Amino acid sequence: MIAAVGAGLRAYTEYARVELPNGDELDEEAFLDEVQREVLEVVLAQVMRVDRAGVGAVDRPTRFYVLARYEYGEAAVDFGEANILAKGLGVELDGPGGLSERPAPLVRKVKDTVALLDYTARGADEALGLPRDGAPPRLIDVLHRLLWLVEHTPAKVGEFLAAAQPDGGQLRLVAQALAGQPLGRAAGRGDGPAERTREQQALDRLLASWRPVVEETLFTRGGRP
Repeated sequence: MIAAVGAGLRAYTEYARVELPNGDELDEEAFLDEVQREVLEVVLAQVMRVDRAGVGAVDRPTRFYVLARYEYGEAAVDFGEANILAKGLGVELDGPGGLSERPAPLVRKVKDTVALLDYTARGADEALGLPRDGAPPRLIDVLHRLLWLVEHTPAKVGEFLAAAQPDGGQLRLVAQALAGQPLGRAAGRGDGPAERTREQQALDRLLASWRPVVEETLFTRGGRP
């Protein structure tokens, strides 16, 4: 991704001035933000195997989780690097409303590093994945709670999905993206097949039984399978 962003900035090495269509000068910081946003959307579209309109239908925290898993796997990474990725997707890691804040943190910050939290760390929260203050839940929250329930309390899956009311098609896209991606940077080093994480193994099991567990449950309970 860094190489792609660098290529997008080539205009600043070739021209003394970069302008908007109306003739106003486009400053370097604004141009970098736009290039980064474009690159991230293209990469996400490839990871999720959808067009960019499909990416836009997915909430931003979920987009961050999918792309960060693709880029970093389970490794803890420098906060500054992860925060650049988050800002490029329109979310914050720290501070009020940030992804590290309660009630449903998506990342754990330890000193100058952050790591993504998987379903084993998040799924036991009974409020996870449910609408809050009239706002629809984040898809990654629904997926993490669903994975945990399938593993620990499958009898509650139907009740949860009826309350969460996720878009089944979008939820499956996220599940497939997370199940099918390599484990971050280490996966591309040619050291043989990467070992699948516990979350990926749980996603494999869920996807194998998607129709009875999710689609049929949403259909019978008035959701969107």
